[in-house]
Amino acid sequence: MNAPDNFTDRSAPLDEEHSVVGLRLNRRLGDGPPDAEARRMLTDMAHYRTRAPKGVHFYRDHAAMEADRFKWQVEAIVDVVTKAKA
Repeated sequence: MNAPDNFTDRSAPLDEEHSVVGLRLNRRLGDGPPDAEARRMLTDMAHYRTRAPKGVHFYRDHAAMEADRFKWQVEAIVDVVTKAKA
């Protein structure tokens, strides 16, 4: 059976001509632990808080979805401004 046209062989080496979006690359053995800057960035990303509540949301129409999204954006802006003034 032949592979479909959009099949990606994950065992193939990644280079400029062949890349896969979303594929996590492991660190090379022997590279050692991440440096201080990389650790700081990882820590910052671990503390990132999304503004929309988690879960799957179902709406009757786009207007209801946009209203919720707008509300969450306003709450996020107010939160950032409040923290900046403190």
